[in-house]
Amino acid sequence: MRPKNYLETRLHTDGSRSFAYLCSCKEKSHGKLCNEPNVHGNTLDELVVNEILKYLEPDSKVNQLLKDLQNRIRKDNKAEGFTE
Repeated sequence: MRPKNYLETRLHTDGSRSFAYLCSCKEKSHGKLCNEPNVHGNTLDELVVNEILKYLEPDSKVNQLLKDLQNRIRKDNKAEGFTE
């Protein structure tokens, strides 16, 4: 997938440019090898960012796993004589 920018005149109400993600196979074969619709880039980007931001919430499971891993690494480093 690659971003496909639309005309500069195609703007959202907030002034951001509209774009989509386009399958490169679809583009190269002119739709013969892939005929899936393009993915609305602005919407997809927002969904991905929101999912990533969930990991920053202190009570998230992933955040806790990362903190536990960080503590184990620090403990192992201290045991082997490494300093931060």
